[in-house]
Amino acid sequence: MIKALTGLIIAITGLLALLHQAGYLGTSSNSTPTTDEEALETYKAVQKETPKCYTFAAKHFDNIPYSLYYSLKDSKKVQDFMYWFHIQGKNNCPHRLEIIVSFQSLREKPLVESIYTHEDPLTYIIDPGEPFDEKLHPGFKFLTDDVDDTLEVRWEILQIPGKKRLESGNSHIQVRSKNKFVWNLRTPESAQVSKDFILASLTAWTLSRNLSLRERSEQLLQSLDPSTPPSLFTKNFIERCYNDIFHGAQKVTITPSANMLPPADSELSIRTPSQILKRRQADPLEAALLVAALGQKYLKERRGVSLVLFAMPRAAALPSRQSILLAWHVGFGNWHAIDMTRVNEMAFADNLSWATEQINALLSEQTVLESLKDDGVFYRQDRQVVAVDFARAKEKFGIKSLP
Repeated sequence: MIKALTGLIIAITGLLALLHQAGYLGTSSNSTPTTDEEALETYKAVQKETPKCYTFAAKHFDNIPYSLYYSLKDSKKVQDFMYWFHIQGKNNCPHRLEIIVSFQSLREKPLVESIYTHEDPLTYIIDPGEPFDEKLHPGFKFLTDDVDDTLEVRWEILQIPGKKRLESGNSHIQVRSKNKFVWNLRTPESAQVSKDFILASLTAWTLSRNLSLRERSEQLLQSLDPSTPPSLFTKNFIERCYNDIFHGAQKVTITPSANMLPPADSELSIRTPSQILKRRQADPLEAALLVAALGQKYLKERRGVSLVLFAMPRAAALPSRQSILLAWHVGFGNWHAIDMTRVNEMAFADNLSWATEQINALLSEQTVLESLKDDGVFYRQDRQVVAVDFARAKEKFGIKSLP
């Protein structure tokens, strides 16, 4: 250790002598630094005056909803405008560069299970003259459903050969819990993320991988005649869900909620379908997402039926501030719906008749239907109607399931 330190001091002293000869340190007769700290500060000052032979820029979102974890990881459609950490630049040096990036939780007792640690970071080798442009995805998993966490991103740039550190830095990313639907999501450039994309992300709640939810779906599908025409088959399936979940022995109770679509605040808390079945309580939006989660995969893949969420101004007879409807269609024709704000208080047939009339009146306006066909989403700031066609939104925006 003493030998290494002595060698370092000799090297710094030699460098200072050269700097003195070059005129960097003036002409004072006492030009040799009196302390190691002074020598180090002088060395840093000279380094700053040395132009870099590479360019490097790093960008990241300040906040990312954990609900989008798989969407950002798997979908090129999403990665075009959403990412965890983005590095880009060019190596104009005569030597190679090594860029190392790692993600770490800031908690003393992390609530994430880290895959990329200091011992196993993300590493990129950049040859001389080559540009680089990478969107990086951290590997981690929350150990609980409803917790926020902060990831620290650390990066460094090394010269190869020799592993000389040329630059390093760190940033923080706030990871919002799986239950958060973040409405005012902003890019690293402070621009608003597309509202259509944010609404489409509600589809993640309908694509649950939860085993108990899949088993419940299979139970509800049992005894239904597969030869029944798609629209009637869907009506029979929704009716079974309706009677079993909202009127059965362990029924889910619909609770009034101030939540609106679009949200009045910057975010909403939305429980997952499996949480709803366990706690047997949901607001109308959560109830709609639960029923969609139970039937979405089978109905679309096997029967060609799409489920659509509608949020629209309430009818005069309803006490809630907004009606949440779950509708279905085959090829954008033959529409039917149920009103999720009234599933506890109305028989299925009455609800179906009332809500279907409401939805067909709304869809007489071609702008809503055309927007759903094109993008799977309808949203206008000057309108009080929001709609998400889950299957179309999944395809258009590359939405994946909740983690």
